[in-house]
Amino acid sequence: MQRSAWIPAFAGMTIARGAGWRHLHRKHMLVPVDELRNLYGQSIEEWLAGLRLTLEDDAVSLCQIVGGAVEFRPPNEALHPLVCRALLEMLNAGGIPSEGNAAKNGWQPIAHYQGNVQQTADHLVNHCIRKGAPPDLGDPWLVLPRNM
Repeated sequence: MQRSAWIPAFAGMTIARGAGWRHLHRKHMLVPVDELRNLYGQSIEEWLAGLRLTLEDDAVSLCQIVGGAVEFRPPNEALHPLVCRALLEMLNAGGIPSEGNAAKNGWQPIAHYQGNVQQTADHLVNHCIRKGAPPDLGDPWLVLPRNM
């Protein structure tokens, strides 16, 4: 089985272990990435706008970003840039990588994910690589300072 779906950085995550990840191994796509629609008929821009709106009032999880990107079923070489694009959008909107829970002790910034926007996005991507599996709710969340 080919391990190239996430461009080398995400190679460890591309082995199709679960049914939800099998479609990452598609070799050809006829629709340009910017014209893709997710399962709900949204364009990439509409999906990113929805993430920004969610961030205004709530936290956005890393699994929400990766899962949302996967719904577009992009060609193998486009999934990694799409995840990075969404992360950069959230970070540029003021999102801070955090852990915790708003209902319990509040959100706590994760110190080792702080830095400039590109470095922080790279750290979050590397988190996925080290984990070697799709993100889940225990992974970092992006939260605006006013919502912490």
